[in-house]
Amino acid sequence: MVKFSVNAADITAAIENTGLRFDLEGLTVTNGGFKIQTGSNNNYTDVFFIDENTGRLYMNGDGIFSGTIHATDGEFSGTVTSSNGNIGGFEISEHSISSNDLTLNSSYTENGVVKESSITVKNIDIGNGARVSGSVTIGNLKLLNPNENNGNVLALVNGNTNYFTLTNEGNVIGNNWSI
Repeated sequence: MVKFSVNAADITAAIENTGLRFDLEGLTVTNGGFKIQTGSNNNYTDVFFIDENTGRLYMNGDGIFSGTIHATDGEFSGTVTSSNGNIGGFEISEHSISSNDLTLNSSYTENGVVKESSITVKNIDIGNGARVSGSVTIGNLKLLNPNENNGNVLALVNGNTNYFTLTNEGNVIGNNWSI
């Protein structure tokens, strides 16, 4: 059975146990879902709807929000992009993510100069099974991956000057000397 009423305070419609009411506070739907559809000639697509059984809000398509979205929990799939903010104790900036003792910088170009990606950290603990590709630089000291550096494991360098290199076999090689 359908009931419909109009008075000075509201417009109310009821179909079986589902109610629809427009008043000064907006639209209220009771005992039913809510849908916004697009289409014509009985060929409609749900664009925005609330599932009456789960209470979940669904939207098919893109959403543009101005302001802040607040939630107690969330899951995302796909791409999440941010040039600032915070996540899990880390601060996000345009080219880096950092905490008190760790900064991860992405590579980028500034005023025509390429800034290489880097990691800055206060303490490093490389656990069992960890792998270094290339090298780890600590000041003027380079720890080398021997599989990618001709068997060398350690080097003391300053810019392009190599003071000495320790080989995998235990030999120490300098510019014009070796041990």
